[in-house]
Amino acid sequence: MREKQNGPIKEITLDTHTFHGVSIQPTLVNFFYGKNGTGKSTIADELRQHHGISPAIDDYELLVYDKQFIDRNFQEDAFPGVFSLNESNIEIQNAIEEKTAQREKKKNEAEEKGNALDGKNKALRKARMDFEGVCWNAASDLKADFPEAFRGSNNSKSKLADRVLTVKDPEEQNLAHITSLYQAAFDANAKEYPLLVKPVLPSPETLPGYHLLDTHIISSSDTPYANFIRAIGATDWVQQGHKHFHDTPDHRCPYCAQPLPSDFENQIAACFDAQYEQDLASLKAFIQAYNDGMTSALRALHENQDTDFPDSQLDAYHDKFSALATLIELNRRALADKEASPAKTVTLEDISKAIAEIEQIIDEINSRIKEHNKAVKSKKTFQDSCTKAVWKHLAHQLQPHIQTFRETQAKLKTEKDALQNEKEALTAAASKLQSEIAELASKTVNIDSTMEAINKGLTDCGFQGFRLKKSRKDESKYQIVRDDDTAAKGLSEGEKNFISFLYFTYKISGRESANDERKDRIVVIDDPISSMDSSSLFIVSSIIRRLISICRNNGTAAPSDAPLYIRQMFILTHNAFFHNEISYNIISKYDSVNFYHIKKRDNASTIEWCKRKNPFSKQPALEQNFSPVKNAYATLWKEYKSSDNAAVLLRLTRQILEYYFIQISGYEGQTLEDRIMEKKENFVDLAPDGTQNTSLFHLASSLLKYTGDSQQPWSDGFDYVEGEEDPKQIKHAFQKIFAAMGQEQHYEMMMQSA
Repeated sequence: MREKQNGPIKEITLDTHTFHGVSIQPTLVNFFYGKNGTGKSTIADELRQHHGISPAIDDYELLVYDKQFIDRNFQEDAFPGVFSLNESNIEIQNAIEEKTAQREKKKNEAEEKGNALDGKNKALRKARMDFEGVCWNAASDLKADFPEAFRGSNNSKSKLADRVLTVKDPEEQNLAHITSLYQAAFDANAKEYPLLVKPVLPSPETLPGYHLLDTHIISSSDTPYANFIRAIGATDWVQQGHKHFHDTPDHRCPYCAQPLPSDFENQIAACFDAQYEQDLASLKAFIQAYNDGMTSALRALHENQDTDFPDSQLDAYHDKFSALATLIELNRRALADKEASPAKTVTLEDISKAIAEIEQIIDEINSRIKEHNKAVKSKKTFQDSCTKAVWKHLAHQLQPHIQTFRETQAKLKTEKDALQNEKEALTAAASKLQSEIAELASKTVNIDSTMEAINKGLTDCGFQGFRLKKSRKDESKYQIVRDDDTAAKGLSEGEKNFISFLYFTYKISGRESANDERKDRIVVIDDPISSMDSSSLFIVSSIIRRLISICRNNGTAAPSDAPLYIRQMFILTHNAFFHNEISYNIISKYDSVNFYHIKKRDNASTIEWCKRKNPFSKQPALEQNFSPVKNAYATLWKEYKSSDNAAVLLRLTRQILEYYFIQISGYEGQTLEDRIMEKKENFVDLAPDGTQNTSLFHLASSLLKYTGDSQQPWSDGFDYVEGEEDPKQIKHAFQKIFAAMGQEQHYEMMMQSA
């Protein structure tokens, strides 16, 4: 695709009145053609107000010529003068040009700094957006778990990042602990919980009889029977047997069933001395005290597991409790063995470590229960502390990113400030040069040159009886006077418009005040030839073509001294002849010229870009401009080809037939009818049953009845109702007429070019 040259305005978006989101990309010179009421003035007005244009055009002066310009500027008694350069005082002019070049250099350098400044701002925005994204992603889980802590920042990346940056002491937090506090502080149904019980478990070493565990408890009796059972190591067995079976009713041995001696009880009693019995009693007392203490403690520890306080350490507590209970059960079994066999020695498992561990867990859980209960009682205080803890945790997670962002931001801000200072210094220097230029220019410009040029233009165009003159009241303004220097009144609309247009063209190259800054122009011209005669139209067209050439100098290899002050042009008209007059010589300049066709349908305006592939260019086919304005005859064919409305087609076909056959080819209306009558068979179809279908013949007669001098319908005796036509039948009959007249080639040519 061929590249277009860009002007200051690179895109226009129209979204007002009958335009709805219509966008175009203009080039240097832009022609708009459209009928009245399609939206041309809307485009001019939107440009005047800088609406919908991109980029901004603050460095340019946009001048619009339309009815508003005429109404605002044209007053017969006084309107502002236009200052233009004197031809004298070359030295001052050279100084102006030198300072102007210096000013432009400063402005360009300032613009470069501005572009670099934009780059730094863009980099700052990107660094900020990247940081916001990192913060947002890092906070996702925390926002889900602690939504109240993010109130006010939950839906804004910017606010969340701002708050992260305000955290003074980032610190990793225990999220489980924060969760517990959060529930207590923010849950409306939160309750207080009782503390876990920490029972005092008895220490075996402190209980009386503990020393007997590693003591062999045996009898010291010296009777023959005592010596016998001691010799065979049956002391504990005999004692247990006697304990369980000494009350046998038949006085027999419970093991061999033999009768026992009558003094058996005395012999048994003599086997065990008083010290033995005392040790056994002490052992039993120790075992009972140990078991009672441990049972009570285990019961309390077990009940702690029934708490509904949510704490992550409860699983660890359960494990430690199970381990402690297992150790205590082992000790109980060892004590039972000792009680059954006092002569044995036993060692108890050390449970002090298990007790210390479970007590530590109880203390930690109780600490959290206390903090939870305190949070329930003082919600507002703990809501604040919980929120701070969440943000501290988040800031701790983001610490590397925070540091990187702050370093990047500080570096970019330093560079930005330096560029800003340089830009301001360059802008101030350019402004100072402009003041010097204005002071020099005030000595070299006046409004006389413009006035004389406008008066010459009036004379050259044949306007007589009035001219411009400096106002008597204010010599910086013009007034229109008659030849006798009296104020001219009652000028025609065409005269007013022509003077206004000449005034506008000199305003483009001049300025209203001697001190005004000289800016390059963007020119908009909307229908400048209203109420003008043909000679005025010719001059206006010539002037506009000259303005267009100045504008196109910006996109061509123009001489160094060629004027360049018009940077872009927009020309809008409804007059087909004028459109062709101002554009015929540059329609081929595709790179710098655009043509647009403004259309309106169903109260909606559209803009068609008039470009197409050049059928004669080598492949790939190049794009080329085409004018939306054709001559009247070609326009009739184009409308005919695109229309599907019967009433419109009847009008168009009759106009084409009359123009081509009567005005161009010289036929008379009756001659056309005769030729059709001679070829009647071409318009009549025979049905299978032999009847004739003459509808096409009557339709052709309807098309011809208003051509030339033929003013009456002819039917050849057949009935025909006009107004029931089918668009396809109309086009078929129209083509048949050209065939009957031997003009098929002309028909095909016009259909292809339409």
